[in-house]
Amino acid sequence: IEKMHENKINEDFYIPTFLNSPTKIIIGTAIVYFIFSQLSQLFCHVTDIHLPPFFPAIGFATAMVFIFGRKALIGVAIGSLLFSINLYKTDFQDATTYGELLKLLQLLLVRPLIACLNAFFVTYLIKLWCKNNYPFTKGTHVLYFAAASILGCTIGVSIIMILFLNTSIFSIEQVLLLWNNRIRGNSLGIILFTPFVLSC
Repeated sequence: IEKMHENKINEDFYIPTFLNSPTKIIIGTAIVYFIFSQLSQLFCHVTDIHLPPFFPAIGFATAMVFIFGRKALIGVAIGSLLFSINLYKTDFQDATTYGELLKLLQLLLVRPLIACLNAFFVTYLIKLWCKNNYPFTKGTHVLYFAAASILGCTIGVSIIMILFLNTSIFSIEQVLLLWNNRIRGNSLGIILFTPFVLSC
């Protein structure tokens, strides 16, 4: 009997038939990423940089890139940007100078850039090391997955933090705090949440 509610896209993953176009994939990814990001605010977080210790949205983002490829990165970027706008909307309302507004605009780019780079690098490393779209077919692949999650997050976060070292947005202490918390939170989000999404 033909399954009406699922559409096989490769030997490892199934997707609902309503996600049958790049536009729907991008919009669906953006919406779900935004929702997970909002839910992450229920966790305790580092007030100065608005970061929870565990960020499940990046785990969802990585799973979407696994399944749909690079087109999902557009949805990740949109969802992350919307989340950043919602997070800083009060600051935008209170901004009184061009310098404050410029700083906020630059801050809005931090999360989308890190989210996209993390999802891209982690997915790339896992596929490179596991030689498979599904990273849990062997015991050693689980170790590769964990290592790729940590390394991919470290590379992605480090690239963005190096760029922002040359601006006046963050002090060195804030950059180090952001760098450490981003790597930890995103790595845990991918390690703990991506397998759950991929197994659905």
